[in-house]
Amino acid sequence: MKILVFGEVLWDCFDYNRVIGGAPFNFCAHLAKLSGLKKPDTPEFRVSLVSAVGKDVLGGKARKVIRNYNIADDYVADVNYPTGVCKVTLAGDGTPIYDLGENMAYDNITADVRAINEEGKQDFLYFGTLALRNAVSKNTLIQIITECEFGEILCDINIRQNFYSTESVRLCLESCTMLKVSHDELYVFEKLGLINEKTVNPGENPDYTELCKELSQRYNIKIIIITTGKNGAAIYDARNGKFLYSEKPRGKLVSAVGAGDSFLACFTYNYLHEKPLDVCIARAVKLSSYVVTQLGAVPDYNSELMEELI
Repeated sequence: MKILVFGEVLWDCFDYNRVIGGAPFNFCAHLAKLSGLKKPDTPEFRVSLVSAVGKDVLGGKARKVIRNYNIADDYVADVNYPTGVCKVTLAGDGTPIYDLGENMAYDNITADVRAINEEGKQDFLYFGTLALRNAVSKNTLIQIITECEFGEILCDINIRQNFYSTESVRLCLESCTMLKVSHDELYVFEKLGLINEKTVNPGENPDYTELCKELSQRYNIKIIIITTGKNGAAIYDARNGKFLYSEKPRGKLVSAVGAGDSFLACFTYNYLHEKPLDVCIARAVKLSSYVVTQLGAVPDYNSELMEELI
């Protein structure tokens, strides 16, 4: 299977160290790891990252890490902008607070769309909102979506600071067949006038029914994944109008950085293997429950965990 992932690769800067990250990279890395669990030498997926790094030390290090994870970097451009960085502060409960720089390499993603087309139909496209904050990267994504053919298109809503707009979020909704958003980000659809305000119920015991129905009907989205942190996740299947709910994650929280990305990668891996949605969500929660106990968005998997993911 051919998986194309579009968006930022950057370095998360904690107090004493730098760790490669960015939601698209984290998703890529977990998906590539899962793909190689059965046969490391012949992974089931070809995971290709469409991004950009700077012609600097961090860019060189990023490209090396990308290759070490067995992610194809054919469409990772070298540009005359600094490689992305993000200052990350962990709140007392382990929740990350992000401080993103501007005019970074990932704001200036270009790609050889003709070469992507020559590969034939891609089975899956993933993209998020952050890399759409700049016209260069946004226009590249639009060209890819317009000119290439995909089996499924997944959008991951990542609201960071003020780096989003009505235009970029509408592009996400109108382009995807599958949508992932966290409970804390649901407000953005109403705020930007992209849904009817009466569909949002953000109370202590939220009912996502009207919200998901409107999103699926208005934007032709067939699967909506809502992550709810300590309460797990809810999945709406528009094909039958039903919800599925995960178990609550287990494990002591150390850092939530990358938890949603690992969840989405594991869900996608199992979804592409045509596993039932309840299996997809259960395995996804197992991986994200493990990731939050580690410091780092893409930790090594232990042997016991590996057997439960695929």
